[in-house]
Amino acid sequence: MINQLPKSLDKTEDHKRLQELLSFEVLDTDYEREYDEIVNLASEICEVPIALISLVDDTRQWFKAKVGLSARETPKEISFCQYAIREDKLFQVYDASKSPFFKDNPLVMDDPNIRFYAGMPLTSSHGLNVGTLCVIDTQPKKLNALQEKALEVLSNNVIRLLENRKSNEELKSLRAFFNLQSEFAQVIGLCNWRFNVQNQSLELNDEWFKLIGYERHEIEHLVDYEWWRANIHPNDIEATEAKSKLLFEGKIEKFENQYRRKHKDGSWIWVLDRGKVLEWDENRIPKTIIGAHINISERKAQEHRMKSQERRFSSIVEGINLCTWEFNFDKKVFDVNDKGFALVGYTREEMEPVTFAKWKSQVHPDDFKKVMQKMDEHFHGKTDHYQCEYRRRHKKGHWVWVLDTGRLLSKKVDGSPKTMFGAHVDITDRKIDQELIEEQRLINEIVIDNVPDMLFMKDLESKKYVEVNASFNRILGVDQKDFLGKTDHEIFSKEVADKFVDDDRKAVLSSSIQEIFETIQDSSGKTVNVKTRKIPIFDKKGQAKFLLGISEDITEKLKQEEEIRMANQKLRRYTKELEQFAYIATHDIKSPISNLEGFLELVELDLGETSKEITENLNWMKSSIEDVKTVIEDLTNALRARDDVSQTVESINLTKFFQELIQRHNKEILDKEATVSVDVEDTPSVNYYIRALTSILENLLSNSLKYNDPKRPLLIEISSRSKEGNVIISVKDNGVGINLKRDKEKLFNLFQRINQSAKGSGMGMFIVLKLLENYGGEIRVESKLNVGSTFHIELPDLKIDKE
Repeated sequence: MINQLPKSLDKTEDHKRLQELLSFEVLDTDYEREYDEIVNLASEICEVPIALISLVDDTRQWFKAKVGLSARETPKEISFCQYAIREDKLFQVYDASKSPFFKDNPLVMDDPNIRFYAGMPLTSSHGLNVGTLCVIDTQPKKLNALQEKALEVLSNNVIRLLENRKSNEELKSLRAFFNLQSEFAQVIGLCNWRFNVQNQSLELNDEWFKLIGYERHEIEHLVDYEWWRANIHPNDIEATEAKSKLLFEGKIEKFENQYRRKHKDGSWIWVLDRGKVLEWDENRIPKTIIGAHINISERKAQEHRMKSQERRFSSIVEGINLCTWEFNFDKKVFDVNDKGFALVGYTREEMEPVTFAKWKSQVHPDDFKKVMQKMDEHFHGKTDHYQCEYRRRHKKGHWVWVLDTGRLLSKKVDGSPKTMFGAHVDITDRKIDQELIEEQRLINEIVIDNVPDMLFMKDLESKKYVEVNASFNRILGVDQKDFLGKTDHEIFSKEVADKFVDDDRKAVLSSSIQEIFETIQDSSGKTVNVKTRKIPIFDKKGQAKFLLGISEDITEKLKQEEEIRMANQKLRRYTKELEQFAYIATHDIKSPISNLEGFLELVELDLGETSKEITENLNWMKSSIEDVKTVIEDLTNALRARDDVSQTVESINLTKFFQELIQRHNKEILDKEATVSVDVEDTPSVNYYIRALTSILENLLSNSLKYNDPKRPLLIEISSRSKEGNVIISVKDNGVGINLKRDKEKLFNLFQRINQSAKGSGMGMFIVLKLLENYGGEIRVESKLNVGSTFHIELPDLKIDKE
């Protein structure tokens, strides 16, 4: 048994651990034989029913392999493994039910009822615990030395499998990439290179030599790492070597650089150099690096030309008084022209310096995320320019709508933005007009599309549908577009279409609303019954131009009416059968039982003094007769409870009511040595049906007395309180309790006995429910196995009929 939990991981340690786990790319993968064999072996060696390979991420523990457990994952917050991964050795809990740390854990209190747990951390080669190999039993236990050693060996095999899987996949992917790249290089002129770090040798394909103006045989004997470095432009060496340093330190796996390389003719050509580590040694130092060069000289020249053009453009926009800005990403400062300040009501002196934070404070909070998203798309090359409409706060407090357009002017060596240029246009008036139009359109669309009936409009000249609402999709399963611009004959069968057209004609001729019952089919071929009102719409000259239709789906209504009719018939038959059964129960069965009871008394008188065995048999027969009488009486009461609505409302003094109730059960209370307390001070009386309430409380008190826990003194608490005009009567006990998760559905069913520890007919709770349904009221139950139950009866405080 553990005395204290392991120390928690700090956020930095846990972040590293999670990154290590994710690098294996194993979460949510399929079961694999190698892992399954390990958990089966662990289960057999440790002689436990449950064994798991548990990988712990930030919210859950997920099982790569399992035996003896159905779940594939459980929440991290209730897991035992979250503590095991904090250790560097085996973590054991011998009896979780007695542990102050685990006894209230849902996995201990309920399925799978954990008592014993042992978890060996799965420690990666970097010393990070990504999960556990754990074994679990439903009985207290302690592993022996041999079993502990076996778990350690098996856990090492699990981590070996995970790391082999990772390295195999990476190496396979990188080699495939390199081979594929080499094949394409000859076709598309890609300039490949490969660097062996250990012997400092470079492999270059023919295209690479051509890139710098040479044939391979001219300089191949000169090429090594020093030659490579010497032919990079002096101004670019520092940035290039900074990336190389990160690579050799194992901090990055791939890189991208833009720099200049010397050509054979003495000029400098711009190259985009991309590389990736192909293989690492055991100390995570690169063994082999592969990469490729792309000639970007023309692109760089174009960027230079673009900068010149944008500078000229800047002069032009200043001449036409356009609101312009330029942003420096290093300084995080905007350079804005005077028109840009005037747009939001400020002077240059009031605003400068225009920092990013100051600009952000002027952008509407609902628009800022959208602006940043649009900029980010441009920065990553998804758009050739940035453009966004958003609101800026004016000096006077109102919002100004602007159309903001811009483009990157330059990037840093690492490819991140350096400077950006753009312009604002005031579009406030246009946005106001658009918003008014869009608001009206949305209102119309929302109203029409949320009408539950199908709405449509036909052009009477072309006989085509010109408007159709969304209910067509909901009711018929067809898209609105399938109707728009089409006639009935293009959509429906000839027979159906002819009827629709004839109905349209009748509506127009009558010049009034026509109500028509129609039958159509939905997209699956199912019949739909509709009640349609067709309304002709006339122009100023009195000519019918359109036909408005409103079709209500009455299929379900017709079906419900038929079901109600059939249900009423069945109910009448059922009621008659119940009445017949009740008659049999009260007459044909009671009479023979009474005769048998009388006959038994005569036999007992005739026998006089008898042997102990005969006396016991006679007593058994008497008890059996009493049981049969109780079942018949309960069944009769159940039938009465179902249909009896003949009682009248009375004012019930709850203090007196409960005193009489307890007195009637006094013998049972004494036999059980029970303590019954009553608290009705909050609600001393209730207006209700006294016979119904008596039957309800008799059953509840009887159940509390029947289903007591013999291991502790029985306590029963009866109380009442008011709630929003109703009265709640509660009966609470500390008996055996009920497994509501399993038995709640059948608790109030007829002939259902949840607990077999005491005699009963299984009709008590059915009677309670039916009486509450008949006379008004609700019942709620709270219960926990081996703790006790509480039944809450909520009654309406009824008015007394003075007549």
